[in-house]
Amino acid sequence: MQLGTAGVRGMHGRLYNLLRTSTVSTRFQTRALTTGSEEAAGGTSDHEELEGCCQEEAAAMEPVAEPSSTSMRDVTAAVVVDKEGNVCRTPRDLKTDLLNFLNQSDIQKRKRKFDIPLFTSGSYLAVTRADPLSSSGTSKFVGICIARTNKGLGSIFTLRNVINGMGVEMMFELYSPKLKEIQVLKLERRRKAKLYYLREKPPQYSTVDENMEPVPNDGVNVPVYKRGKGEPA
Repeated sequence: MQLGTAGVRGMHGRLYNLLRTSTVSTRFQTRALTTGSEEAAGGTSDHEELEGCCQEEAAAMEPVAEPSSTSMRDVTAAVVVDKEGNVCRTPRDLKTDLLNFLNQSDIQKRKRKFDIPLFTSGSYLAVTRADPLSSSGTSKFVGICIARTNKGLGSIFTLRNVINGMGVEMMFELYSPKLKEIQVLKLERRRKAKLYYLREKPPQYSTVDENMEPVPNDGVNVPVYKRGKGEPA
């Protein structure tokens, strides 16, 4: 015989009441045996003892309030400043969802502590990050930016350089707390957003001197790379 959802729930409810009644009766009988002498001397009555057992069972079944987690405190403390300079303390003020609100809050906190300069694919960068295995505690990598992906907190960029005749690529998280400095050695952009084609080109097109001096720029206008005859775009 097959039972529907309502039938299964009803059966579960009857079994629960039966088990609860038997548990209360068993506890009452056990306590009655241990306190028989007290009842004979004019102690508590059976009715009062049964009420006490029922109250204990009800108290045990009450849900315990869980303490507020750290994430809930972070949600209440999140603040986002919109494009017009207004302070938004809730996702409704920013007219967005909760996840985007928290992402924007973390991004703005990171930008207040870490300067992220303007750069695009084709720019020459020097990235300094924390390295516990290094004697100085930091390590530096110089290369040309061959890709940049903007995805909020998941934004990444990739640098490429040729070291000792071998192509080396390093991928960095833009908002990672491990980054200590991003220095733009030469600001320029290519015709393409992804420069993966440099992997198949001669090494001289991907080689960047580790001691390269920064080229002055205004940080606003990004010059376009002017390729020579036979050079990749």
